[in-house]
Amino acid sequence: MTPLDGPEARPHPALRIAIGRITQSHTTALYFERAAQAAGHEVTIIHTPDVVPAQGSCDLFLVVDPWFHGLRDLPRMDCPTAAVMIDVHRDTDTRAQFAQFFDHVFVVQRDFVERISVDHDSVHWLPLAGDPELHFIPDQERDLEVGFVGKLGAPGSARHRVLSQVLARFRTNDFENSQTLVMGPVYSRSRVVINKSIDGDVNMRVFEALAAGALLVTDRIGNGLDELLTEGVHYVGYDTAEEAVAQIERYLADEDARARIAQAGQAWMWAHHSYDARLARILEVVQAAGDARPAPARQDSPAQLRRRRARWARRRGTGAAAAARLVAEGLSPVAYGDLAIGLARELRRRWHQFRHRAAGRQA
Repeated sequence: MTPLDGPEARPHPALRIAIGRITQSHTTALYFERAAQAAGHEVTIIHTPDVVPAQGSCDLFLVVDPWFHGLRDLPRMDCPTAAVMIDVHRDTDTRAQFAQFFDHVFVVQRDFVERISVDHDSVHWLPLAGDPELHFIPDQERDLEVGFVGKLGAPGSARHRVLSQVLARFRTNDFENSQTLVMGPVYSRSRVVINKSIDGDVNMRVFEALAAGALLVTDRIGNGLDELLTEGVHYVGYDTAEEAVAQIERYLADEDARARIAQAGQAWMWAHHSYDARLARILEVVQAAGDARPAPARQDSPAQLRRRRARWARRRGTGAAAAARLVAEGLSPVAYGDLAIGLARELRRRWHQFRHRAAGRQA
């Protein structure tokens, strides 16, 4: 299985692409938006949960995790729909359920493709990627021995133990106060970037480090990493914190070897693992399907679709207005139970938010 089957450089005609994404600036959807605009496509951004593209207004509706909306309208859309599922390793069941509403699903973690593929004929592996324009700042002095931008993880976790042990040994950035937007400048100043996966994910840092031209030192993840990169050629691997420290010390002491692997990794990432290539792969799959619309939810009767939406409300929670609309459309007795649980879940979520805000005002 490879995420890059087919001619990734093949040009695609200009399309009208609507992208469903959350409003935060650090969302992965930003990279797909940039890639679509760079390729000359007309891009419309959808933020509002109750708004989906009007009929006839776009050639593709692309949703990027974690935008979880539009279940009533997705099965009725006249254009193909596609979803990029990112945090499948953190909440697989939610993504598997949401995937049923899309014609084409792209899963960034290879080991979860099979799970998301249940009852769906168009699920594909599409790893994360890098953006050379954002992640590489040229002409920077590499004055940091080891760079890291992100969270160390919960105290006591394997991630926390490895990162704490490694970062304490080397000259690094102020990682405790680093924000996502500074990763390009930090990694472009770093001789080495340390990565520790969460639950074996091939995460964004893998590609960001490569894009920046730093030497990537990451745990031996599996999950398709060996199909994307070659250890010792594009990156350096480790199994324990002690091995990570030893590898970093080795390559800091051998600048020629460090630079050789870092440059090879950067060149390989730019050539094969950009968001331009990932978007091209999505469009290749969508256009190869022609007029087919294989989303399982499109095959549902109205009653079956309402049942799906009630199960989704149970999983994610639902507000009173959305619940009332679903009730007005008609539900089976079992679906009423799902809806009641969804309402309770939403009330509990809002109560916790209220308590958190109240505690903040008192602090």
